[in-house]
Amino acid sequence: MTRMIVSLILLVLFPLPALADRPVATLNPLFVNASPRPVVSARTAPRLVENIMGGVSSTAYGYERYQKDASSAWGDFPTNTTEIVWGYTTDGGQWFQATATLGAAERVWGAVSFPAVLGETYVISFTVDAKTGTHGAAGNAALASGTWTGTTSINNAALGRNALVVKATSNATAQVRLGVGVSANNGATGSMRFSNVMVERVPASVAYPSEYVYPGEQRVFPYSYSTSVVSGAVQTPTVGAVYAVPRRSSVLMLGDSWANDPWTASNFGDFPWQTRRALGRAPIAINAYGASGARIDQITSQIATAVARNSTIPGAGPYTLCVAFGGTNDIAQSRTLTQMQAARLEQISAIVAAGMYPILVTVAPYNAASAGQQTVMDAYNAWLKTLGYPVYDLFADATDGNNDLKSVWDVGDGVHPSQHANGGAAIMGQRLADLIMLVGDR
Repeated sequence: MTRMIVSLILLVLFPLPALADRPVATLNPLFVNASPRPVVSARTAPRLVENIMGGVSSTAYGYERYQKDASSAWGDFPTNTTEIVWGYTTDGGQWFQATATLGAAERVWGAVSFPAVLGETYVISFTVDAKTGTHGAAGNAALASGTWTGTTSINNAALGRNALVVKATSNATAQVRLGVGVSANNGATGSMRFSNVMVERVPASVAYPSEYVYPGEQRVFPYSYSTSVVSGAVQTPTVGAVYAVPRRSSVLMLGDSWANDPWTASNFGDFPWQTRRALGRAPIAINAYGASGARIDQITSQIATAVARNSTIPGAGPYTLCVAFGGTNDIAQSRTLTQMQAARLEQISAIVAAGMYPILVTVAPYNAASAGQQTVMDAYNAWLKTLGYPVYDLFADATDGNNDLKSVWDVGDGVHPSQHANGGAAIMGQRLADLIMLVGDR
């Protein structure tokens, strides 16, 4: 009885808020056919693995192609040396072989650079496929720049997977060298073949590499995984059972030139990489293979390519969500509304057949559009919202009210978004990150 009286007094003094005072979940007007609030999945989140070595861009191949030319990011010593055989040039593979010769080139290596951040832990892993000759204490793997704690070099690397596990004690453009005689003259003739090089930024508690993924890409793995590194050699891992993951776990982003420039030292990249930035370290993998100048029907081929590529990574979870972007080049080529609709419906069918759920994106403002082209764009964008799938209304977000790109969006050509930290691609990336979080497991 006393408790009841006290409760009544408290209610009089501190009444509960009226229903109208409670926070109300409202849908972002830029999103159509989506939940008004982030969806909490009952499924277990996967492990996110990223190879932070630079990947393919519209003008270069980063570390994707193991070759030495102006389109590749690989370094070598001696410069343009014949002592290294590059796999891409030989058979299209991700490998290279370095040979040091007594009395000639006694230090030979290929080099990878990456941005190191003070306090972060990194794992640099690679596979030794073959070795011949003599390898002493001159080094087969070593960090040549930056300051670190941990294992910064490996001598006489073992066949199989090897790894350097380090913590950065300064900000630096780090360089890792792989070869024969990376620390000093080898003093003998020896060769070593390296493949599947990978650089990961990992939590401080992790002291081993993950499964290999391609340079510049992310993958999710739906099982637990642990191993150890002994004298640089990675031991046999312990792998848990496969489990179901949320539908938003692995995202393929389709597109044209709005989706083909990854982050670089000078910008934050197109919207897929800006979406990664907005998601932070959430267990959601984002990959894109945008093709400059591609129409909707031409973009569709990216689905089969991406799915096949993903299948070459043992254990990687399949793509579960697909952001379908494109249409500017259709407008520029004066494709009809019927042609654009047919191409998009065919693309959606391919997305669903590949086991993915679509997120659709309206066509962005195109400053050079004629009155007729603008009419087609408006009708197409309105039609896209009637298909029942989640839609991000990019046009409404990016237009200045006169069917042109807002200045904050425009890189300066009236067609493409700016790629800096707060430009058009960044805004789009944040929107897509938000929308991805609204997708449930239906």
